[in-house]
Amino acid sequence: MVATQFRRKEDYQASFAKVEKAEQVASAVRETYEMLFITQGTAEYWVEDQYYKVREGDILLVPAGAMVGATLKARGCPFGRHSVWVTRRFLSFLKQQDTEIDFAFKQADQNKSYLLRLPAEEAAALQEGFAAIVQEHDEAWLNAEISCAALLAVLLVRINRLIHEKGADAMLQGDANRLSEVLTYLHEKCTEPIAVEQVAERFSYSASHLAHSFKKQMGTSLYHYVLLRRLRIGQAAMLNNTPVKEAYLRCGFGDYAGFYRAFIKEFGVSPQQYKKKNQ
Repeated sequence: MVATQFRRKEDYQASFAKVEKAEQVASAVRETYEMLFITQGTAEYWVEDQYYKVREGDILLVPAGAMVGATLKARGCPFGRHSVWVTRRFLSFLKQQDTEIDFAFKQADQNKSYLLRLPAEEAAALQEGFAAIVQEHDEAWLNAEISCAALLAVLLVRINRLIHEKGADAMLQGDANRLSEVLTYLHEKCTEPIAVEQVAERFSYSASHLAHSFKKQMGTSLYHYVLLRRLRIGQAAMLNNTPVKEAYLRCGFGDYAGFYRAFIKEFGVSPQQYKKKNQ
């Protein structure tokens, strides 16, 4: 059933990447559920308003709809990571088999804690699971379609059980950072009119210094970051059955036309197409 209804590269993907030089990953809204396993090196990740300095063996769990950005370090040591993601559609299918298959993602989302840091032995065992999915995903072996999906389900179960067994301390909240207070403020006020000068004054920055620091840290401008936050609120409203032409009222746009243009420019589909695809 999985093999006929779902396809690799459309509903679930797995990959391994090694970065040989420092790289900025601009903040963006994730449209899929994603698991990242750090195999080598260090990096700084933002997930929502949580800031993490990740290291080898760490696992980041990113729910669909979350905003993510990163600075990948590669000074003297490459940065390596396994990445596995699944669409809302595929995860909904898995939930028909077990309603708690998304347990880890729900815990991450509810507690605003996105980093799983395990003892070396447990991390190494999970790394083998990530590597197996990547290998199966990339090969044209017999039954690879259903095998890859099955390996993915098993990996989700293993991570769910680890988090369940370890309890509230399993997932870590982020560290403090110079932009943490700014991000929290933007999250709270993003549906209201916001100007760089206003935010800079509130946090005792000059406007130019805040704009430069924000762009360097987040990989995008403060204005674009606020725009992404607003669009994300609109996406969530549509997925919760709010009519498309009312969703823009939830997220700070002055009119539907402005929301429509920004949505297409950012995501490549209209709000109506997005809602139809993801419901």
